[in-house]
Amino acid sequence: MESYRIDRPVYVEIASVTVDSSSLRAVYRTDAPIFLPSGELYIEYPGVTQVTDDDIEQILLATFLPMAALSGPVTISFPFEARRKDYWRQYLARFDQLHQKMTWKQGGILERNEMEIPSYPNESRIGILFGGGVESMFGVSMLEALRPRLFALVGPSFMNNDHGRSSVKRALEDRFEARFGLPIHRISTNARSLFPTGDDSILNKFVTGAWFYFFLRPLLRDFGIDMLFKVSEYEEAANFTDFDLSLNPRFISKIADGPLFLPLLNAYSKMQMFEELSRTPYFDYIYSCLNNTSGRWCGACSKCRRLAEYGRRLGIDTRRIELDPALPYLDESSPISRHYAVMMDTLSPVSIEQAKREEGLAGRVSPRSGRGPLSIIKRFLS
Repeated sequence: MESYRIDRPVYVEIASVTVDSSSLRAVYRTDAPIFLPSGELYIEYPGVTQVTDDDIEQILLATFLPMAALSGPVTISFPFEARRKDYWRQYLARFDQLHQKMTWKQGGILERNEMEIPSYPNESRIGILFGGGVESMFGVSMLEALRPRLFALVGPSFMNNDHGRSSVKRALEDRFEARFGLPIHRISTNARSLFPTGDDSILNKFVTGAWFYFFLRPLLRDFGIDMLFKVSEYEEAANFTDFDLSLNPRFISKIADGPLFLPLLNAYSKMQMFEELSRTPYFDYIYSCLNNTSGRWCGACSKCRRLAEYGRRLGIDTRRIELDPALPYLDESSPISRHYAVMMDTLSPVSIEQAKREEGLAGRVSPRSGRGPLSIIKRFLS
């Protein structure tokens, strides 16, 4: 992060903003190319969507917000009068070490094409941020009776939602949609690729949560969504450092400026979610790899190896999701990874196969032998 710090004021000029029936494009210029070169931001919605001036302001501020973390005071020039200054000053104030000021100027061009906004049936008033991994898939399995709307941000470098790098995840999601009748409403954007740092510790700390909320907000409003849920595991909720702060369950409700943005199910550890999911048909559609590759799992990242370890400890055959059960566990040093390791060792200290060997019961110990996470918790409570 320090290599990208700019110890001087920086300037962002929004030269033009064009909004049509299903997209927003903003051409901008900056004087800090090492962190954010001049370019164009685009957001494309899956259908006709009303994007208001307030949406535009919040989207643009959410996009350029990380600059305030790595520079002196930031001045942003908008093509209309900015009205959300107090909101963003309060947002920035939540980061203890962030004392830089942001100022606003008016200038540039706003072009809006007239459109007829469709009326969507209010089948559900709740939405789920859906990435197709363990957490969001678990959330869908728990709320299936409510038929939640599923929303996703996709695009270049956007975590493991870069469909341009691989068609594997999209094909899996297509099968998911066909089986359960739950369409995934995808908003495509190049926002993440605009920042050459490629450093998730910067973007996830300051801005990814705001992107999820404000980029989706026009669509949430059109669908009549009252509450947008982000499913988080216990380990993320317990991650009290500022790493990934904008995605933390303690933080996301503070982002909301319209429909509520709420954490969901963070009393469950990731291992418990994995175990519960394995008992449902939703398990077959998990995609949790950090890398978009030609296969469903890269086999090298921490997520692939963690899920393989969960399978070994819980007696779940991960070949059901095309994951090699023999992948070695990758012990990492990040705060959240330490939480995963502690919870794993607490809930299921040894694998089912190891338990068989230790107890001399090879071939006769059931995977439900009382060593799974829920069994341990039940024994503890009793």
